[in-house]
Amino acid sequence: MTPKSIPSSPVGLLLLPLIAACATTPRQTALMRGSGQISATTAELRTRMAEFGRRFAGGIEHAADDISAATDDPAIRRNAILFKLSAVSAAHDAALRPDPVLAVLDTYAFGVQLEQFFTSDAGLETFGEHAAVGQAALDQVGESWDALLAAVSDSGISAASIDSIERWALRYPLGGVPFVRASLVGETAGLLRSDETGLLTTVSSLEGSVARLEHRVGYLNETAGKQVTWLATLALMDARISDEASAVRHFLDTSSDFIASIPELTDAQREAVVAALREERRAVLLDVDRQRVATLAEINRALATVLETVGGERSALADLVTAERTAAFEELHALVDSGVAGQLSVIDHLFLRLAQLFGALVIILLVGVAVFRFWPKPA
Repeated sequence: MTPKSIPSSPVGLLLLPLIAACATTPRQTALMRGSGQISATTAELRTRMAEFGRRFAGGIEHAADDISAATDDPAIRRNAILFKLSAVSAAHDAALRPDPVLAVLDTYAFGVQLEQFFTSDAGLETFGEHAAVGQAALDQVGESWDALLAAVSDSGISAASIDSIERWALRYPLGGVPFVRASLVGETAGLLRSDETGLLTTVSSLEGSVARLEHRVGYLNETAGKQVTWLATLALMDARISDEASAVRHFLDTSSDFIASIPELTDAQREAVVAALREERRAVLLDVDRQRVATLAEINRALATVLETVGGERSALADLVTAERTAAFEELHALVDSGVAGQLSVIDHLFLRLAQLFGALVIILLVGVAVFRFWPKPA
C-alpha cells in the first residue's frame, strides 16, 4: 500500500506517521550500538533474555528443590522456600530490564551474587553443607548463558566488565533469606540516557515496554501457582513452630496416643463387660435355680397335700362304694331270694293246677270209658 492509497481522513492522517515510524524504527538501542559487540537486534536480544530469564529462574528453583530433597532439617527446607521466593522474582526482574544490554549485565551480576552467596558464610548459615548442592544445580545454567552470548555477541562480555561486575557483587552481597538484591540499575541508570528524541524513539520505547509487559505476564502465568504453593507451604512450616501450633500439635499427639490406645481400652472394657455379664448370668442362673428348687419343693408339698387329701377322699369313697355295693348286693340277694320264692310259689301253683287239670282229664276219661262201656247199645 502506497501513501496515495490512504484516504485523506483524520484517521488516515494520524496513521501516516505511525506507519512511517514502524518502517524506520531503530534495530538497536543506543546502549547496544554503543557497546559495539552486540550483533542482535533489540527485539531479538530482549526475546533471548526473556527466555534465558525463564531458564535462570528454573535453575534457581531446581537448586532449592535439590537442597530440600537432600535434607530433613525443617529450617533448611524453610530457607529453601524463602530462597526460591526471593531469587525467582529477582531473576525475572534482571532479565526484563528496560534495555536488553542492561538486562544481560544485571543477569550476569545476579549470577555472580548467587555464586558468591553459596560459598559465603551467609550461604553456609542458610543451607549448611547443602549449599554446594545449590551451586551445582546453578552451574547447569552456565551452558545456556554461553549459548546466549554466542548468539547475540561477537566477543561476549569483556574481561574488564566481568571484573567490574564481580567487584560490584562483592560490595553488594546477598544476605540471608529472604533477600532483596541490589541491582546494576542504580549505577547504570546514566547509560540509559539518549539524545535521540522524536516519534521513532517513542515508538521504539513503546515497543520495548509492550514486549517486557508480555514477558512479565508470561512469567506470572508460569510461576503464580508455584508461588502460591510455596507461600502455603511456608505458612504451614511457620505454623508448626508457633506456640499455638505446638499446643495444637501436642493436642493432636495426645489425641493420637489416645486414639491408638482405644483398641486396648476397648478390649479391656469388652472383657470387663463380658466378665460382668458372665457374673450376672451366673448370679441369675443361681437365683433361678434357687427359685426352681423352692418352687419344686412347694409344688411337692402341695402335691403331697393334694395326694393325702385325695387318698383320704379315695378311701372314704372306696368305703362308701363298698358299703353301697354291699347294700346293693344284699338288696339284690333279697330281691333275688324274694323273686325266687315268688317264682317257686307260682311254679308250685302252676304244677298244682296242672295236676288238678290232669286229674280232671283222667276223671273225664274214666267217665267216658265207663259210659262207653256201660251205656246200653241200641238194638
